[in-house]
Amino acid sequence: MQHIVNYILRGKGYGLCRLLLFSVVLSLFFSIVIKRFGNNYAPALQNVAQQILPIKVTDGIIAEPEGIDRTIQVQLSENLPEFTFPLYFNTTVDSLDTQNLQPGIYITRRTVYSVSNDKVETKGFSGSFEIPQGDYTPFFKSIVTYVAIFCFLIMIPSFFVLFSFLSFVFSFTALILLKIFGKQGGFDFRMRLSSCSVILMYGLKYLIALTAANISFLFIAILILIFQGIFIYKGPLRIDERIR
Repeated sequence: MQHIVNYILRGKGYGLCRLLLFSVVLSLFFSIVIKRFGNNYAPALQNVAQQILPIKVTDGIIAEPEGIDRTIQVQLSENLPEFTFPLYFNTTVDSLDTQNLQPGIYITRRTVYSVSNDKVETKGFSGSFEIPQGDYTPFFKSIVTYVAIFCFLIMIPSFFVLFSFLSFVFSFTALILLKIFGKQGGFDFRMRLSSCSVILMYGLKYLIALTAANISFLFIAILILIFQGIFIYKGPLRIDERIR
């Protein structure tokens, strides 16, 4: 804790490097979570594949399997019961009346319907191809890996921009608190204080999230203001970045 205090009072810069490091750590954590849960769901996806494969399409029409009218059942684990997945496989017809379709994916001999929020998208098959039955679990896990990597690369700049913006906003609340307590501090100090406050409180938020609890942004903002207030109240009368 003393290291943080010394950095805020006597450090250099605006705390952006620490915000970037925190963004990388958070992104890595969430990517690992995505990878872990995705791998757990891979057997369930394999279960779906077993129910609809093999598929043979000839000239844009499903030739095999024939005469299938099935709602796909999914079981995420042995300890959980099966539930109905919104995927309907019907090779007895070429098309469907889309007016009364519930949200889900519908596959007929010629067309795939995607229904969500009263919006229907259709896509036909083209050419001839065949998807044999087999174990696609490694393939699903590889897809999960690519998704996790993609999310990692996207989350780093997203978190960094968010936390930098919040630090900039809270630098103004730090200025107000300095005025209230009759103290002085430059923009560098206020940004370091704000960035460390954001890191500490959001770190707390995500640690608590591991227990399935949730903390609102309002509560986080109040904690940041309290941290800033205590730090400024107990700090020196003047924080001048030019004096080391």
